[in-house]
Amino acid sequence: EEQNYLESKEDIRMCVHPGWLPFFGLNKEEKPIGIAPEIMHLLQARIGASIVPILKASHQDSLQAVAKGECDMLPCISNPTEASNLLSSRPYFESVHVMVTRDDEPYISDLDALGAKTVAVAQGNAVVGYLQKNFPRLKLLTVPSLEKALNAVAVGDAHLAIDSLQRVSYIIHEQGLYGLKIAG
Repeated sequence: EEQNYLESKEDIRMCVHPGWLPFFGLNKEEKPIGIAPEIMHLLQARIGASIVPILKASHQDSLQAVAKGECDMLPCISNPTEASNLLSSRPYFESVHVMVTRDDEPYISDLDALGAKTVAVAQGNAVVGYLQKNFPRLKLLTVPSLEKALNAVAVGDAHLAIDSLQRVSYIIHEQGLYGLKIAG
């Protein structure tokens, strides 16, 4: 059944957000770079079909495009609940979420210990619903991107930011935000 599906497709359309490095991005020549393109390149060779990236403005837009049938697949999801209405494979890569604070802050062993402190999160991040449900005392500062969330922590507008380890590490390095640390 799967082989028949692949043979019926001229190309496999993969919805992606180009600003999601190190998972997915574009280089100066507009060619895909990152973890997902490397893995998709290997997958193409195995299945014998071309995987064509379809660029979307956000990860949420990619999810919606797949649901509408505009794309055939996503290279990755940030939370299993995002795929509740999709057929998904076993994970080929897993990431953990981390808490990022300024260097002078102590290690955070439990979000309950934060009380009503401000947490910066990128808009559309699946962790928002989790925080609202399980830690209602936290004040959420929703910003357009992880870069802005980390900058909010750096300038003191938020106590911490939360996102995936790989994205946080990549952006801290790229933006030179060396006054920040992973605190839990």
